[in-house]
Amino acid sequence: GIVQDAVDAARAVNEAGVVNIDCQPRNVMVELGSLRPVHIDFGNRVFAEEAGEELFEEVKEQRDNQGAIGMVMVTKLRVAAGVQL
Repeated sequence: GIVQDAVDAARAVNEAGVVNIDCQPRNVMVELGSLRPVHIDFGNRVFAEEAGEELFEEVKEQRDNQGAIGMVMVTKLRVAAGVQL
């Protein structure tokens, strides 16, 4: 659930018009009580309104924020804990 929530949050950020160029699990914190993932560190990002729609869509596809979060987290869980998602 945490991995899917992190992927969903990355998608929501993209839909809000932001691509995080450094979208990695190291930039996601999990709140202790709720176990809700929170994306941090948007220092290196592209805004849709600044880039224009065509360039923004190209960058969004190239960076694949959802895959950058999801695939890395899934791989780390498999290697570290033997958990297969």
